[in-house]
Amino acid sequence: DDDSAMRYWAAMGFLIGGAEAVKTGREQLVAALKDKSLNVRVVAAEALALHGDAADQKVALEALVELASVEAHGVFVAMAALNALDSAGDKAKAVVDAIKKLPAKGKVPDARYSPYVPRLLDDLLAKWK
Repeated sequence: DDDSAMRYWAAMGFLIGGAEAVKTGREQLVAALKDKSLNVRVVAAEALALHGDAADQKVALEALVELASVEAHGVFVAMAALNALDSAGDKAKAVVDAIKKLPAKGKVPDARYSPYVPRLLDDLLAKWK
């Protein structure tokens, strides 16, 4: 669809639908990892990270780490990606070294958002100490 909101909610539908839905929509979700909307990419990656096969999980987790860069993508996309990594639980442990290298500071539209990414990173990494 031309409307990114429709693509976002389609990906969200697969995520909410669980393993069987992700299996059914795998091709669309893999394609959505390259969507022009970063928010669509985050949801597609989360769905594949949670419910995809091992190869899809690897690609999805790597995509989430890349999207979690607050320097590259801003605070809102980074927060969504970090929350997706958090929901992946122990599956995200495979990319813990890359998570450790993520910047804690970057683009924020207002100073009140400055502590969000560092706190999410700290909470996420605390799981594997």
